[in-house]
This record gives sequence, C-alpha cells and structure tokens, in this order.
Amino acid sequence: MPAAYSAIDHLTQAGFIREITGRKRDRVWVASELLAELDDLDRRIQVAMTA
Repeated sequence: MPAAYSAIDHLTQAGFIREITGRKRDRVWVASELLAELDDLDRRIQVAMTA
C-alpha cells in the first residue's frame, strides 16, 4: 500500500489529480482535466465519424 500512496502523492504534486474529500481516510481523488480532455476527444471523434 505504501507504493500506491507514493504514486498518488507524485500524481497530486504533478497536478494530474487532486483530492476532493478533505479527509484522512476513505479519500477520493479526481483527474478532472484528464476527463475533460477525454470528453473533448470523444466529441471530436463523433463529429469526424458523422462527417
């Protein structure tokens, strides 16, 4: 488990994810910018497929 938390710390420090619960246990992280990019990519693919 320490390796997982180390990876989470690295991703948080790099700005890829952010913790959204504010708790010490049962925390949740989100990668909102990545999800927005994937949504945009999906829209562009859909447009390209219907053209």
